[in-house]
Amino acid sequence: MDVKEKCPICGQRLFMEKLDGSRVCANCGHLMSGGAADMKFASSKSSKPANEPTGVSCPQCGSQMKLVRHDTDGTSLYECPICGHSVRNKPAAAPSSPATPTTDKKGLDGREIFNIAKSNTVEVVCQNGKMLSLGSGFIFANHYIMTNAHVVFDGYGRVENPQPSKMITVNYKNGKPMNASFVCGLLVEDMAILRIEEPTPNIAKIAKNMPETGEALYVVGNSNGEGMCILEGIVSDQLRERYGLPYMMLSAIAVHGNSGGPVFDTRGEVVGILTQGHADSVAMNYAIPIPRIRAFLEKASRELKINFRLK
Repeated sequence: MDVKEKCPICGQRLFMEKLDGSRVCANCGHLMSGGAADMKFASSKSSKPANEPTGVSCPQCGSQMKLVRHDTDGTSLYECPICGHSVRNKPAAAPSSPATPTTDKKGLDGREIFNIAKSNTVEVVCQNGKMLSLGSGFIFANHYIMTNAHVVFDGYGRVENPQPSKMITVNYKNGKPMNASFVCGLLVEDMAILRIEEPTPNIAKIAKNMPETGEALYVVGNSNGEGMCILEGIVSDQLRERYGLPYMMLSAIAVHGNSGGPVFDTRGEVVGILTQGHADSVAMNYAIPIPRIRAFLEKASRELKINFRLK
């Protein structure tokens, strides 16, 4: 993927790649060239262009659906370019977060966000020989935790083929440590999934839309390995390229132990995973944005045949 390529509709550079090879703008849903989905749209006999937004929200993920074709029986086929869900006739619009900021409702403050986060955010400790790797994570589905790959892979960035740690424990705020097992991970995406056998008391809600530049954010994590805390910031830049991948830049300070921790918006929804700090600038820190998280979970769900049942 050429990260310098811009969407011809909205000008953003953040794209999601579907399993069939096609690419979709994560900001406006515009279908880019390439992949089997592209051929299907090209061969349809719709009276409207296939890449024209319909104003219809996907009942599964809330994204803008595309009109694929009109059939002879009078029905129309719509398909979501983000999650692949398809329906006939015009579906009822699903409730989703507004695409533009609203001023009629005040968002949650830091105290309220922390009360939500402390039951779905965990400290992650990995024993790699004589070394400890400290990080954070969050519960995204019953029994399942997401964190950074560099937290759980022994020798990440130092050896050619790092392997996941065999001794992983997670801990709620002021709770009892629990053993966790490695499920899957992608080093290039810096994301990994862990599993715990104990019932999970609360599941974080994963946002469907990216926050805009300037919106307030809260980072919750195991700061410096000394326990859970909350840090405040804003979206400094909705999209910033790092090492050939799109990231969300934020001003909330990233410290050792925060890696893998959730980034919350003022609705209490996870909009990113804190993953990198900046060596020269304290307020230039980076999180994996929500489209990359959802694409990773979709791939993991299909390949592992696990229905994570996201909240």
